Amino acid sequence: MNQPVATQAPLRHRRDIQGLRALAVISVVAYHAGTPHLDGGFVGVDLFFVISGFLITSLLIAELGRNGRVSLGDFWARRARRILPASTLVLVATAIAVAVVTPALERPDVSKDMTWAALFSANWRFAQQSTDYLATDRVTSPVLHYWSLGVEEQFYVFWPLIVVAVVLLVRGRRRMLALGGVTTVIVIASLWWCIVETGANQPYAFFGTPARAWQLGLGCLLAIAAPWVARLARTPANLLALAGVAGLAWSMVSLKEAGGATPIPVSLPCCPR
Repeated sequence: MNQPVATQAPLRHRRDIQGLRALAVISVVAYHAGTPHLDGGFVGVDLFFVISGFLITSLLIAELGRNGRVSLGDFWARRARRILPASTLVLVATAIAVAVVTPALERPDVSKDMTWAALFSANWRFAQQSTDYLATDRVTSPVLHYWSLGVEEQFYVFWPLIVVAVVLLVRGRRRMLALGGVTTVIVIASLWWCIVETGANQPYAFFGTPARAWQLGLGCLLAIAAPWVARLARTPANLLALAGVAGLAWSMVSLKEAGGATPIPVSLPCCPR
């Protein structure tokens, strides 16, 4: 039996990750508040997708390094324990509020939205409805923010399966190279699909998991490359970090929604640890 490959050090409290989370939250809050010259603050959600991909893949790689395998049951059980209590509480509270304050004619549609949200599929519900996320000329679903949680959880149904398949098919130190290659293909395919759908079917480009997978996949690639990145000297590492922060700042300042739509609720995906 092959010995486990020590691919990555055990996870620890990461102040850099906490800092990125803070930047993502600040950017989204600034977008909500209509802060002048920060119209692109919604990119904080995209940053959260990347962080989530990084953290989940780091956990999977660390488990592989310790045990030589990945337990799908344990992985999904951890996700359920982390996500279900809070998401269920919010849905129950929302259902009570809807029953009290929402007009009777609107309740059937809201109930459908909530059912999709409970199944972590709200993103597909809103895509099918051709929902314009930044539009202001419609009634906003009270569970619109569940779209990003749906994207995240759907990705984490399939991503561990891909990791396990690579582990079973490739042995030794080539595993990480193979996983990196597979992830690169997924990122390229998803980005291509996102570009195509943006021109052909914008709601599916925004809400659809295939069109969002490249953002989570970038985080996965960073986790796979972490042992090599860690070998960088301090100066180039700091320059890369500075470039990343500068890129986020540039996006917040330069990106704008055509038509200048008024901000509406933007969700922040739950970053796992």
